Amino acid sequence: MGNDSKVEVELTSIAEPSYLQAMHDTFSDKMEEKQIDVASAVLDEEARPITFEFNHCEFCRQMRRTEVGVRECRKSDRRGIRLAREAFKQSGKTSPVFWVCDRGLIDFCVPLLAGGQIVAYLFGGQFRGTFNNNGGELKTPDLPTLGEIGESTDLTTDTRTQYEQAFRQVQKLNQQEFDILREAAGDFGETLNGVIQKLYESKDVQKAEVFMQKAVEKHTIKALFDLIVNELPGMMDARYCSIFMIQEDEEGNERLVLRKTSYGKLQEEENSAYYEKGQGLTGWVWKHGESLRLKDIHDRGELASHGDDLEHRGLHNDSDEHKGFLAVPICGRGNAVIGVIRMPHKLRKPDEREGEEKGFTKHDEIFLNFLGRYLAWAIECQTAEDRFGRAIGRAGLVDAATKLGRARSRSQVIRATMSGSLALFGGKGTKHFVNRLEPDNQYWRVERVEGTLGLCEQYQDLTGMRFQVNQGVTGAAIHEQKAQLWSDIEASNKRGTYIPAAENGKSAMSAPMLCGTKTYGAISVVSDRKFRFSKEDDLIILDHLARLAGAALADVGKHRWSTRIARYVLLSLLRMRFLFRRSVPR
Repeated sequence: MGNDSKVEVELTSIAEPSYLQAMHDTFSDKMEEKQIDVASAVLDEEARPITFEFNHCEFCRQMRRTEVGVRECRKSDRRGIRLAREAFKQSGKTSPVFWVCDRGLIDFCVPLLAGGQIVAYLFGGQFRGTFNNNGGELKTPDLPTLGEIGESTDLTTDTRTQYEQAFRQVQKLNQQEFDILREAAGDFGETLNGVIQKLYESKDVQKAEVFMQKAVEKHTIKALFDLIVNELPGMMDARYCSIFMIQEDEEGNERLVLRKTSYGKLQEEENSAYYEKGQGLTGWVWKHGESLRLKDIHDRGELASHGDDLEHRGLHNDSDEHKGFLAVPICGRGNAVIGVIRMPHKLRKPDEREGEEKGFTKHDEIFLNFLGRYLAWAIECQTAEDRFGRAIGRAGLVDAATKLGRARSRSQVIRATMSGSLALFGGKGTKHFVNRLEPDNQYWRVERVEGTLGLCEQYQDLTGMRFQVNQGVTGAAIHEQKAQLWSDIEASNKRGTYIPAAENGKSAMSAPMLCGTKTYGAISVVSDRKFRFSKEDDLIILDHLARLAGAALADVGKHRWSTRIARYVLLSLLRMRFLFRRSVPR
């Protein structure tokens, strides 16, 4: 329970201001989504801002442009702090306290605790209206109270009018909007209190700070995911950690794909195992966009308490002893779910009995939610950087175009095409094919094969093999004259069209080599990973390469005919010269 003694613990010694700012921004974004235009900030005991003071209304901005105005506002904020402390002392709860500030607008204050002691306050408000607040009435005046500013002899009639006009323009909420704001402020205050308490209890704040810094410094998505699954369990006292990301297949359907896990038995399913939206516990987190904490996943009563659609299906478990469960959504821009972080259960401490399992706490859930949101920014930034890297990689198309432009024979075009495919998509874990369409347009034939993936026994002599025009991903590309992406070959194989030539082939893409309406063949790439290729980047690049190859093959054809004509003309001239020389008398 709080007291009126001097604060002994400073909030900034528990959590970095940047982390608090990140949490504060989350609240601001949520209010903006609900179209409730309120100011907010985290203040210390003296009403000094710890985070950036967000979204002040025009009236308050005008008030704070003068030294007297700032002093008046801080005085009103300190009154709010006293009200919040008194309410906490009486109830022991960190519920938001609302009041009409000294200038005439409604503000609220939520005390933030560490070890039962108030260390800071979440402030917000700056709106007008008349409301029922816990049985009492809150009502704002029609005109502002200007305090010392209003008593100043320097205040002109025009300036007073400007203040009054700005006051009238402050957002006016109705009772429903007020209730939404009060609930949101209470929920966010609880979340922020949970994060602060978790950091305070861990007594190892530097560990969290180092982790965050490492996350920011990672230069690839793979390195970032490795960091998350290997170091996050230690921070949460968890056994393992898995990270899932939402990916689209060729038809635009979204799936939650396992990208990285620290559980050895599940690592073989990385980039392969996935959940549909709402499927199992992990899919439920994606569907609802909220965290899920369970003490026992086999307890039907506990599952039912979260809704009728929550069901444990035993898919892709990250522990053979799976009992507890904690998963949080990774929410990116617009609060959209882009992935899920999942942990099975906590480590058993040496002093705990065999079979005894300590479940995740509410603070664990809140803290992991906080980390998930912070990591979302790191993931989105790294994804953008990776995409930028791939965009730079498209410069490889320029090199391929140069080589294709210099080709003077079909064999040179095929070699340049294969070289370009390997340079753009890599040879490790892939198999690349350059295929030609037969003159009868009924079959296609494999011309060149390269890459590290092996070939299945019946396809060891694949070069030169012939297939029907609509067979396989290559046939689909040729037949439809459109680039094809099969993110999950097993699903495509059910249609009976896939040609299982590459060993352990999990995903594939193919693009037709076109020039105008004429198809010359197709370039195909197979990977040993599901969802290896992206529709937004890889497929577009392959399509560009295939069209360059198609244009080169068309040019080679023209060059070949012009060469034949030139050779015919030359031979004819030589023959005529020979005949002429024989006909001349000597």
